[in-house]
Amino acid sequence: MSGSARKTLAIAEFCEAHGISRTLYLTMRRQGTGPDEMNVGGATRISNEAAARWPGKWNERRRPTAEASRRRGQGEQGRRA
Repeated sequence: MSGSARKTLAIAEFCEAHGISRTLYLTMRRQGTGPDEMNVGGATRISNEAAARWPGKWNERRRPTAEASRRRGQGEQGRRA
């Protein structure tokens, strides 16, 4: 197995690579929209595979909230019709 196939990222490296703050990362973790994590020798790491899956996971879990917001915005119009 090559070294790149086994590479993992620290949280700071993941945040830098994706252009997000650590605060946003920790918020997403609490909400369940962050990448899958693993513990390696007591350190939290994110595999390349988990980092690659993360944008889809984040968007999938955000979608119901975004749709609900749109419906709330249209709610007043819908009641008048």
